[in-house]
Amino acid sequence: MKSESVPPGVLSRRSLFGLFARLAAAIPVAGVFGRALPAAAESPDPAAWEQDVLSGMVYELFPHRGLAPDYYAAAAKTLLERAADKTERLRAGIAELDALCGEAGWAGSEEAARVAALKKIEQGDFFHYVHSAGIELIYRDPKVWDLIGYGGDALKRGGYLTQGFNDIDWLPKS
Repeated sequence: MKSESVPPGVLSRRSLFGLFARLAAAIPVAGVFGRALPAAAESPDPAAWEQDVLSGMVYELFPHRGLAPDYYAAAAKTLLERAADKTERLRAGIAELDALCGEAGWAGSEEAARVAALKKIEQGDFFHYVHSAGIELIYRDPKVWDLIGYGGDALKRGGYLTQGFNDIDWLPKS
């Protein structure tokens, strides 16, 4: 196939058809969200796209190289299931995050672009919801405790003083 040579500032035939396809797919949702859903409109499975963006966001917020991508995907799936009453707001947040990454979307962007997008939304409700739910989903799991070196609840094992932290000289002797 021969590649098109198009002068700068002029849309190629491929770009024009892609633009029309995205606009046609976005018309029903643009009124609800105020913006198109670029990657979702092109994705054969919008639910999978939402989960991919959300699992990527959870990873960027809580990056642990020792946790498999499936772990973050499971956290995103749980977030989506829990948010049944917030589905539209969650979808709008995912779409906004994806759009902030530019034409490549969340999945096609470099880490710096993803972090910049997260910084732009960090004061919003969507970010706070995913952040707080992500903390609970990631750090409640004992597998993660082993990974980050947290020994778990010391009270169940007699308290911190019996776990090697008895060198604190300012505590009264009991």
